[in-house]
Amino acid sequence: EGDEKIYDINASGYPDTTGLSQSTYIEFYNKKFCFSASPLPEYLSKLHSKTDEIFLPIGVAIAFLVAGIVYLYQKKSRSEKCLKCNEEGLKTAQGIAHIGSWEWNIVDNLEVWSDEQFRIFGYEPGMVEANYDLFLNALHPEDKEKVTKAVHETLHNNVPYQIECRIVRPTNETRIICAQGTVYRDNQDK
Repeated sequence: EGDEKIYDINASGYPDTTGLSQSTYIEFYNKKFCFSASPLPEYLSKLHSKTDEIFLPIGVAIAFLVAGIVYLYQKKSRSEKCLKCNEEGLKTAQGIAHIGSWEWNIVDNLEVWSDEQFRIFGYEPGMVEANYDLFLNALHPEDKEKVTKAVHETLHNNVPYQIECRIVRPTNETRIICAQGTVYRDNQDK
């Protein structure tokens, strides 16, 4: 079976110095686990005459618990790696297309901007705190009313907006952007 990894779980927690360990190999979520139940040290086995009868079921239960934890940890690690890879891909695609994205939690008044969103508005990512006021202050004075009206309509009537407007970057350079937004509400309609 070559380089196949086997997870060795000794249910007693004690090293088997007697050579009496009984091992069972099982497949669990496509992983091979070796469950071994070693006899308890002599001083512990004297405490109860039925130690082996009690020990083995408890040991197997602990072994399955450990196997489940190992599986969940590995699954979480794979999911985190996949998520990080997807985030990097999105950053790359936004940079190539020069498209920014943002999320605004209106209840907590927190905004998150993508790196490219910062760059479009003339900032290095993380250089300033992303918030709705930063967006409003960047709007060209002649476009501010139509944009705030579109945002208001979206917030109160659940109508997505897509609007072309101008922004003024910190260098006083004016840029035309296409802004769009959609409201997503939670179960309490917030």
